[in-house]
Amino acid sequence: MITTERLTLRRPIMADAHAITAILQDVEVAKWLTNPPFPYTLADAEAYIALDHEEDVYAIVDEAGICGVISLRSELGYYLAQDRWGRGYMKEAASVLVDAHFELSDKDLESGHFVDNTRSRAVLVSLGFKDTEVDRHYCPARDAALDNQKMVLTRAAWEAKS
Repeated sequence: MITTERLTLRRPIMADAHAITAILQDVEVAKWLTNPPFPYTLADAEAYIALDHEEDVYAIVDEAGICGVISLRSELGYYLAQDRWGRGYMKEAASVLVDAHFELSDKDLESGHFVDNTRSRAVLVSLGFKDTEVDRHYCPARDAALDNQKMVLTRAAWEAKS
């Protein structure tokens, strides 16, 4: 478990399944994501939570409860409930995970965003991520392959931001 000024990052638990389902059923959230099926069901959430996440997937919890998920699995990925947008939560959560990553590793971090996702881009740029290439990813919520801006964060770029 990791705590920040306003958030707790912890492993997802079965009690989170309904909240995760509600977040990912919101097309305004889901339309920015490449992995979750759409529509997203409670069974999808339960199967996801049941996976062995080790220490690379965290539920984002504020004073009202779970409001998103952030992961450092193969790359930095995240989503946040629409009613929590604009509060700086994702930058706060991502910053603490990126810091923890670079305390243990010199390996670059990768991430990306659909090119029309200006909110996610702003988070990644604020962390020091730089553009690499554009590829295509399928988005289940839009049922389309979309341009995806890949990005990378080096230790040097992260330390320059600190």
